[in-house]
Amino acid sequence: MVSTTQTFFALFVLFTIVSAEATRFGALRSRSRRSHDNSRSRRSHDNSRSRRSHGHNSRSRRSQWSPPPTTPEVTCPPEVTCPPEKECENHVATMPVTCNDVQTHHGMWLGRQPGFQDSNTELWKGPIPLVTPAKFQEDGLDATLTGIVYDGTTYWKYDFEFHGLTTTGTGYYQNLGVGCIDTDKSDWLFYPVFNGTLLDLGPNGLSYSLEPRDGPHNPQIGIGASLLDTEYGISFWFEIPNTPVIGDVNLSLRCVSKV
Repeated sequence: MVSTTQTFFALFVLFTIVSAEATRFGALRSRSRRSHDNSRSRRSHDNSRSRRSHGHNSRSRRSQWSPPPTTPEVTCPPEVTCPPEKECENHVATMPVTCNDVQTHHGMWLGRQPGFQDSNTELWKGPIPLVTPAKFQEDGLDATLTGIVYDGTTYWKYDFEFHGLTTTGTGYYQNLGVGCIDTDKSDWLFYPVFNGTLLDLGPNGLSYSLEPRDGPHNPQIGIGASLLDTEYGISFWFEIPNTPVIGDVNLSLRCVSKV
């Protein structure tokens, strides 16, 4: 039989072995934690260096940045009609001296459609003179023309409003028998929209609306555009709606107020 002494000795040896293994295992875990911590520290340090390096490079790149080249001057795209440049916004409108050096009395002309020569007898026929120079005033792409004419018995005032000044249009030429030849129309300007009124300044107080007349002669402005001289001028056709009365305006323009 195993004695008590032998049993106690065997337990003591077993306890010693277990304690030694536990101590060794603890040391291994400690070294493992230190190694892990050191690894984390190195990664953190590397990341910090990477961030500093990135920030330095970013700052370096920013310090080397330069603005883009100056954008060229913007011009009007081909598909868009740019407003024409004007040098004058206020003019006096006068009756032209023709290319044959003859003073006209063409303040406003009225006529009748064929077959209606005896209609609207309250209105004159042919050209009548301006009493004083008319006023042509521009406002951006719009303009007004105001004049007073005298038919021998009655004073008449006309007011026109023009809209949408543009370089797009076809200049109209007509030989009016005053010695003027067809001229360069490339610099002419045009008003595609207009309307007006004709007012009897006498006791009758008659008033008529004036509208564009069918045909090629919309308001045109430029050198020779009056068709009666070679100066800067304006001309256009109009009609009195619901009547056979037609008319036109052919005037020279002289600048009195620069833009």
